[in-house]
Amino acid sequence: MRLNRKLFFSYLQAPIVLLIYGALIIIPLKPRRFFLSNFAKIIGPLLPVTRKAENNLALCYPESTQQFRKNIIADCWAHLGKIAAEFGSITSIMNKKNNFTIEGSEHLDQALEKNKGVIFFSAHLGNWEVCYADVLHRKIPIKLIARRQRNPIADWLINRTRKSQGVDMIPRNSLGRKTLLKTLKSGGFIGALFDVYDSEGSFIPFFNHPAKTTTSLARIAHRLDFLMLPVQVIRKPNNHFTIRYYPSIEAKKHKDEKSIMSSVNDHITDWIQENPEQWLWLHDRWKVKEKDLGEVVEKFS
Repeated sequence: MRLNRKLFFSYLQAPIVLLIYGALIIIPLKPRRFFLSNFAKIIGPLLPVTRKAENNLALCYPESTQQFRKNIIADCWAHLGKIAAEFGSITSIMNKKNNFTIEGSEHLDQALEKNKGVIFFSAHLGNWEVCYADVLHRKIPIKLIARRQRNPIADWLINRTRKSQGVDMIPRNSLGRKTLLKTLKSGGFIGALFDVYDSEGSFIPFFNHPAKTTTSLARIAHRLDFLMLPVQVIRKPNNHFTIRYYPSIEAKKHKDEKSIMSSVNDHITDWIQENPEQWLWLHDRWKVKEKDLGEVVEKFS
């Protein structure tokens, strides 16, 4: 049997992750956030993965200066340090309503009034873990679709945290699909992040460049007339958060799933442009495999 090197090293790193997590969690949140933010801001830009962020920023901001991109990368790493620090305290952060300002709540109310299934979507911005905090405070049940983490300890910690919040996870398999459909058909809420590369998706413009984008949920929403509710999270000074709702995307009014996801990508692009330092620029969002080059050239050149 061929050894999966990435999986092997993920399991090898698991006890290290647990030890670091255990050591940091005993430090109060404020100094922990300060330490990890500054540590990440210094060390992060030196890591090889930062090259991907440089390429992504050059692609999305072609007229920007090198200093602009350097500043965004440093601030991006600092922001990731804050998110890492907050993870061990995320439930207590979400439980305190004074940590949030809610904007556009009428759009959530309108979605509820329509008695349709709602796909509640956000992106890796602000602290994406808090995007459903207001929904939980309003006692609205929500299930989340999330990729399984390669590191087993990280995966366990994330699932344990969400379970403690009363949030169910939907696996990416046939059983998960049945749960998803049952939830949406009963008028329930499904949460998802739509700003990551999906090898099974379709090339749809994102920041005016072709990016493999998931279309499976949009296809379901279009076929069964569900709503898609945009939710933006913004980190404010003093680590206060704004959760901002936008008018629902009525899937049935769009031509097809690609049209829906084009609208979704436009929303997320606007959010990133508003606070570029708060997005995950390290992700290989615009990856094009060799087998897909012909399609990209044909459709986007």
